[in-house]
Amino acid sequence: MKTLNISIVFSAIIVFIVSSWTLNKGFGVGDEAYFLQLLQYQPSNFSISSTHKFFQGWFGGNILSVRWFVFATSICSAYLFSLSVFYFFQNAFPNRKQNVIIASLSIIALYIFYMPIGLGIDYNSINRILTLCSIACMLIAMKKGNKFWYLYIISGILISLLFFIKITNSPIIFLLPLVIYIYCRYQKWNSLKILMFYFSGVFISFLYYFICIESIDVYFENH
Repeated sequence: MKTLNISIVFSAIIVFIVSSWTLNKGFGVGDEAYFLQLLQYQPSNFSISSTHKFFQGWFGGNILSVRWFVFATSICSAYLFSLSVFYFFQNAFPNRKQNVIIASLSIIALYIFYMPIGLGIDYNSINRILTLCSIACMLIAMKKGNKFWYLYIISGILISLLFFIKITNSPIIFLLPLVIYIYCRYQKWNSLKILMFYFSGVFISFLYYFICIESIDVYFENH
């Protein structure tokens, strides 16, 4: 077991080094090229590029800055997720060193299929970051009970953003509360309050987007 743990940590270090080393190398002729074009030459309407307008003021068309941002937020989200898993299943992981193993596995899983070229702002990278952070907030909130109730709302806000990034992500908005409901039934908890907080976050996100960014008609017309 010790050899396996060392191998996992060593593999994560290799993934981290290779991913950071290739940030200024190569170019993805696909989603990365398309989204870099959106950052440099914004169309006049919001529609599908609304997410990228948010980043344009930060990075402009600097691909290296974009890649560093995605790399840093990806690693942070993976580490946050690993912390939440370790914290939630603390009884199963009495040794705090196991958190290092969970974090290593999270980093490997996050990057192993996307190496060696660095990642820009695209559907996949944003989906991964938001999903990991949303699940992390949910796990921490469920472990702490009512003390961190606002994390349920944050979880709903983050996961609902996937709908605006790509409409085919919408099933996950309902998959997460289904898992919550099943777990609450297993633990004999009252799931109603948790689900109300979660869906209030979803509602806030939808309300903000359709009022402040674009109308429902325009959104579905462009998607």
